[in-house]
Amino acid sequence: MEKKSILIVMPMLPYPLISGGHQALYNAMIAIHEDMNVSLSFVVDDEYQYLDAVEEFAEKLPDVTLFPFYQCERIADGAKRKKEVRPWYSSAFHSIFHKKRMPISKETYFDKIEYWKLCSLPPSAEWIKHNQDIIDNNNFDFVQIEMPWLINTILGLSFRGKIIYVHHELGFARRALEMLDTPKNDYLSWSWLHFADMNEICLLNKYDAIITLSPNDMSKLKEAGVVKPVYSSMAIVDSSSEPIVNNSPTKRLTFMGPDVHAPNFDGITWFLENCWSQLKAADPEYTLDIIGKWSEYNIQNIKSKYPGVNFLGYVDDLSETLKGSIMIVPINIGSGIRMKILEASSRGIPFVSTSVGAEGIPVKDGVHCFIADTPELFVQDILKLKDVSLQAQFVNNSNEMVKKNYSLEALRENRLKIYNSIYNS
Repeated sequence: MEKKSILIVMPMLPYPLISGGHQALYNAMIAIHEDMNVSLSFVVDDEYQYLDAVEEFAEKLPDVTLFPFYQCERIADGAKRKKEVRPWYSSAFHSIFHKKRMPISKETYFDKIEYWKLCSLPPSAEWIKHNQDIIDNNNFDFVQIEMPWLINTILGLSFRGKIIYVHHELGFARRALEMLDTPKNDYLSWSWLHFADMNEICLLNKYDAIITLSPNDMSKLKEAGVVKPVYSSMAIVDSSSEPIVNNSPTKRLTFMGPDVHAPNFDGITWFLENCWSQLKAADPEYTLDIIGKWSEYNIQNIKSKYPGVNFLGYVDDLSETLKGSIMIVPINIGSGIRMKILEASSRGIPFVSTSVGAEGIPVKDGVHCFIADTPELFVQDILKLKDVSLQAQFVNNSNEMVKKNYSLEALRENRLKIYNSIYNS
């Protein structure tokens, strides 16, 4: 049988695996690249970093065809080429997420409007032309668009095959949670909130099908008014190794995720403002290592206020860095699933999460982990994990959960079944 062909449209080359989003995008290609002809359209915003990453990416996935869209100065024979036009979302994205950010609980509503606008504005002509040229010059059965700030890419595209959207984070679900921590503002809640929600549902109904990363998100989309077919898929992690259980109590906490992703920044802010002093009062030996890229401003701001917090940046060996720690997942906004929980479960790391952090993953409080939504309970649960036998119970149960639900073969079968259903509909 002839292989189907798919063009996947992403905001970046998902390599190296520096975030949960990168992992989800990359692993999905790993799952299908032997069964389908895969092409990738993506944005390059730093060609030096791109050239470093693309060689290794090509070694791992040599059969994936790359179509980069440059929003940066090009490198050619040691000289700079003319700077090309940035895609529609670039300047807004960088102004929101790469500036000095104060804790979300102290912000005005301006940044929220700017991010909601980011996912509502039409795409630029340059970005549409880049993808339309790829479509016109190749024979694809599917075009698949991923990540919230690319949802508008469907506007202006002409394609006779099926256009799919992979929904990594439901915007209306995240906005509802963000409003709980925002001072009352009628303009924000009655104008921009309603506009952004309406815009998201209308855009989703322009696609031929939507893929979510959890059954919860699939149900939420249908309830919100999405009438096009919605399928539930998954993310995966490498669960081939057996977990190594701690033999002694640990007082080292870890958190995974860059501050460019607002739920990470919000979660760490909540934990440090509400839990850290309680935990240190109960036992001053606790430390927290934050893994992932954070701005120098936020690093210095946090370290000046909270002793015992360390920033490790991007790490080459995640297993070695996480070993002997307890992971915290204090996420309070967003949707989708948390790759950090799957990583902890696959690597034998006990964890404490909020309900939002664990949403969409089949874990139970007291069986696979602790789930706590108040600072008092969150701190109490961390302290309970001094019990090595309890750690072992959680590690073994969560590792079995990952192997059962999030294997590469399970994702492969799931995605191929979805594509066949969409193609034949």
